[in-house]
Amino acid sequence: MPTAGVYIDESSDRVIVPRPYMTTEELDRKQNEAATTIQGAARIFLARKKLKQLRNEKLRLQEYMATMPEKESVTSEISLTNLLDCRRSPETLADFASMVKKVEEWKFREVEKINTASLSDMERRKALSALFREYTKYLQTIERMKHDCSPQLQYNKVQKMLSKMAAPKVITASDGKRILVETPEIKHAQHLWQLYNQLIQPDIIAEARTEILNSVAEIVTQFPAPPTTQEIIALVDREAVLTSRGVNVKNMEGLRKRLAHMFLRYIQTPEVNPQAALVRQLIKEHKL
Repeated sequence: MPTAGVYIDESSDRVIVPRPYMTTEELDRKQNEAATTIQGAARIFLARKKLKQLRNEKLRLQEYMATMPEKESVTSEISLTNLLDCRRSPETLADFASMVKKVEEWKFREVEKINTASLSDMERRKALSALFREYTKYLQTIERMKHDCSPQLQYNKVQKMLSKMAAPKVITASDGKRILVETPEIKHAQHLWQLYNQLIQPDIIAEARTEILNSVAEIVTQFPAPPTTQEIIALVDREAVLTSRGVNVKNMEGLRKRLAHMFLRYIQTPEVNPQAALVRQLIKEHKL
């Protein structure tokens, strides 16, 4: 700085004020926020673009259908009930796959009939359009039935898996007789299966429910499988506290579903249920 007898030219000097210091954590946070904003904007743009495309396709289809004269369709007059008669009450995914396969075979036959029929180009297009409308209706009905049966399908799948874990071993004796053998591991799997079925019972009195919870807590404590065991015990304690306070059962449905799900995961742990590893290996070999 200038002093007496010393001259310093300050015409080009600049005043520099320090700005707030940004840490690495703050920089990462701002970058993540900016990336999230950009991703959200990009997804909105792509979604609007897709929506516009679908609307245009729907509009073109409506215009095309409006220009076609009302004539009798050459597609076979079959009812959905007759078509899916063999699977009125599907219970497994294989049943639904069979229904879809049956509809696909029907569509293929009808397309062949339309292509080999003596029709004008407009009549053929109208017939195919009507056919695919019917085909779409059938698939939608199957998906709706599948959605309605999803809880039952999941229940059947779980019960089938647990029954395989608890199934006795079959040994053929020298005289040809079949002997059922239950090892300690199989009896343990049977006990776990029984506890799980008791745990998912919807209507049960409070005293019986408390006994079931105590049995679950006892079995997971006796055969621990961290961290699943700790979470199951925490859920059991929480339900016990809510029950003691007189909380409505409907308000504990989510808690009970979570507990049943965690206990099922516990059953599927080979460290506490050796039969789970055998069943998993069988399923893997079957898929291969």
